[in-house]
Amino acid sequence: MTRPRSTFVAMSCSRTGARGVARFEFQEPATWQLAEVRIREMPASATASRPDDLRGAFVVSATYAGCPECGAGTFVRCGACGQLSCYKPDDGLFSCAWCKNTGPVAGEITSVSRID
Repeated sequence: MTRPRSTFVAMSCSRTGARGVARFEFQEPATWQLAEVRIREMPASATASRPDDLRGAFVVSATYAGCPECGAGTFVRCGACGQLSCYKPDDGLFSCAWCKNTGPVAGEITSVSRID
């Protein structure tokens, strides 16, 4: 199977709850870099169309401008629902805009679910 060079993942702003689409670009050997996020209305079916089908390391691109809603410069994956949200490390605990789960941030993201 050929790996796509860029793909899209549902993402939300953890501060405002606004939902949008994150574009990740693939870099060798196995890294996905968050390149941009655009806030837009998302159909409910767009959030779980391909469960955990992208694997590798997930990082922020050096050119990423931050969340368009709050300016957060990084992102996390909720341990409860698996969705991505922006995150400011100074906030301490993470509160998921998708499922309202709250907790500390730990570990690394190794897989995400892309949208069609």
